[in-house]
Amino acid sequence: MTETDFVLNVQRRLGAKLLTEECTCRQWGKIIDIYAEHCEVCAIGEATKGHYAVVRAVVDGLKLADSAVTTEPVGLTDTQSRPADILTTAAVPGRSAALDVCIASPDAGAAGTNAVEAAFKRKLDHYRNVIPLLQAAGIAFRPLIWSSDGRPHPAVTRTLKFAAETVARKRGGVSVPNFLSRWKHEIQIAILRRRAAMFRATQPKVGAKDAWLLTGVPGDGNGEGGVRLEEIEEEDLLGGGDDH
Repeated sequence: MTETDFVLNVQRRLGAKLLTEECTCRQWGKIIDIYAEHCEVCAIGEATKGHYAVVRAVVDGLKLADSAVTTEPVGLTDTQSRPADILTTAAVPGRSAALDVCIASPDAGAAGTNAVEAAFKRKLDHYRNVIPLLQAAGIAFRPLIWSSDGRPHPAVTRTLKFAAETVARKRGGVSVPNFLSRWKHEIQIAILRRRAAMFRATQPKVGAKDAWLLTGVPGDGNGEGGVRLEEIEEEDLLGGGDDH
């Protein structure tokens, strides 16, 4: 994780100010308060990219226990519903499991007093008609919920522990606590990078001159392409006057 991403996440975790003054969200035009709570529930594109980064981090550990683990599984039921990000035999004893990854923000309207528990219940309710079909096919449904701070739901803890123990049985010489620690670390980093990317995506755009001043490279400063040096007027770059 970069230093700026790390500092941002520490500030957010401590409830410190992330901004010196309110600004307008680049995504929706809403006001972002100095604590940047709005950023936790905005920037859908970055949130989705971050979601799949977390899925990949989960799969990185699961594939050591189940080489046949798959993502985006289809055809689990006879409906059009796609209730899982991951299908694996290494999550619950004795059967396959459809795992649905979710990052829940405490600032979301439906978060209540416990964002991960509220999200867990919402997932079960959302797929209440699909879960019996999965069970009939010998597949357990399990939501894997983390808060945007990286706090896991108890179902996550159970799932990762079972998978880690499976890795140890299959491969030998593997320390379950050490493996779990490294695996959880990778997942946590993916979650916190997601938060930082969402924050950046909501901030006002950086203009070409600002980007040049900050980096020395002409561009839009937002990771969305750039402009050629000749497209920026010399006076814009050098500021005009006689002292340059």
